[in-house]
Amino acid sequence: MNTNDQKELAEKYLQFFEQTQNADNTEQQMDEINTMLDTALQYSPSAFFIINYQKMKFEYLSPRLKQLLGDDWTNYLNERPKYTLSKMLPSHTEIFVNKVLPEIKMQLANIPMEERINYLFSYNFISICNSKIFNFMQENRYVHSMPDGTPLMAFANGIDITGTLPDNLMKLTVHQILENQYELVFEKEFVVEKKEPETYTEQEKKLILLFKKGLDSNHIAKAMNLSVETVKKHRKNIVKKADVKNMYEMLLKMRK
Repeated sequence: MNTNDQKELAEKYLQFFEQTQNADNTEQQMDEINTMLDTALQYSPSAFFIINYQKMKFEYLSPRLKQLLGDDWTNYLNERPKYTLSKMLPSHTEIFVNKVLPEIKMQLANIPMEERINYLFSYNFISICNSKIFNFMQENRYVHSMPDGTPLMAFANGIDITGTLPDNLMKLTVHQILENQYELVFEKEFVVEKKEPETYTEQEKKLILLFKKGLDSNHIAKAMNLSVETVKKHRKNIVKKADVKNMYEMLLKMRK
């Protein structure tokens, strides 16, 4: 989908979206337009999606994006953008929420409202997706926003850029779109501090080995002659040291 097509689609979608907000059959009409989008993007390689920040939900996920997300795509729709944050590595979530998002709002506020649709905001983060670790680049066109720069709706693309940027670097760029040409107008890098690897205790090392073999907490407790509560405490410490959200993500990180 080229930039002109996306702008035209955004304008039509916004017009339709505003018309249906007070309609009784809004949900049915939204289903109809999403079906129309599926048809238009059926053979497109674009991992395209629409984010409604007012309702904090994804209005649309393209067929290609659903394919990339695998069976997990329903969780993104049902649990809303908070699920996306839950899939980020904690260190990246912190930078994204406290630095990247405020910078996006500031940059949007500096652009006249009627021109914001002509700017492309791109940023990356490390995410666990479909049992794999990705460096994910998200490209947003904020098609609807408040005067102070608060985003209300975005048309977005997802791109796998694993291997092209260091894992400890998050980068935000803003390009102005001029007749299908992209002119860089802003760029900022955020370094994600790499924590010094913390050493695991002997019990934690043994627990990790047992977990890798597929044992759950109850079986690990029996194998190590510990209480289940003690095993859970060890797991919590391991996850914290590994800078992940759970043991499964830790194993993925170890395999990377």
